[in-house]
Amino acid sequence: MTMLRRSLIGVCQLTSTGDKERNFTECQALVREGAERGVKFLFLPEAFDYVAPSQEQTLSQAEPLEGDLIQRYLHLA
Repeated sequence: MTMLRRSLIGVCQLTSTGDKERNFTECQALVREGAERGVKFLFLPEAFDYVAPSQEQTLSQAEPLEGDLIQRYLHLA
């Protein structure tokens, strides 16, 4: 008989805003809580990093993949 391994997954919900630092702080708390609960895979919603009220504002807040904020998210993984 084959033994099945089980992994705990987490699915998070949050309301992102145009405040990228606030969004990061909320995501960081969710990731830490998941880790404390033994979560192995954690899923954040699309646009978890920020949501701006207009396309122009969204584009003006865009950052490169090598940027500080994205690097901070990578370190949460």
